[in-house]
Amino acid sequence: MGYYNYADIDCRFMSIHHWMKWYKFGFTRTMDNLSLEIRNGRMTRDEALSILKKRKEKIPNNDIEEFCEFIGISKKEFFRICEKFRNKNIWSKNGSLWKINNFIIQDWNWI
Repeated sequence: MGYYNYADIDCRFMSIHHWMKWYKFGFTRTMDNLSLEIRNGRMTRDEALSILKKRKEKIPNNDIEEFCEFIGISKKEFFRICEKFRNKNIWSKNGSLWKINNFIIQDWNWI
């Protein structure tokens, strides 16, 4: 899911591509979309942050399940593979919880 409800509708698993940006770069499709809105002068940074705080980010579980079935792996295996791509330069682990240091939203719900 992103801010736009009309983008990437031609590919069933595009949400997984966008979800991997979270592991690799620390941002998601929604954040990417909102940054375009800011750069194009259609909203302010504060408006974009407000939208992010309200929407939160959701793991595209249905798409992941369907993708895993399509390629013949379990969700557990899928997330094990995803972890290989987590950027340790921006992520740090506290117990079992991964967080991005100095994240743009202080009270982010880390999942």
